[in-house]
Amino acid sequence: MFPHLSLPSLIIITFLAVLFFGQNKLPDLAKSVGSSIKEFKKGLQDVNDEISTVAKSAQVEPLAIDTKAE
Repeated sequence: MFPHLSLPSLIIITFLAVLFFGQNKLPDLAKSVGSSIKEFKKGLQDVNDEISTVAKSAQVEPLAIDTKAE
């Protein structure tokens, strides 16, 4: 996902995250980020479904939106 980050960089980032947020808050922070991403993807899918529905009723070819993160 992040090919330009090396192991020492990730260790430093992890250390700084623990230093700033504390080890008790990190699981809550990760959970909230994960749920935010999930809700965002759900919203994108809802918009894509709505566009497809409108396109089908207008009988035009819908534009496919890829909601999968790479």
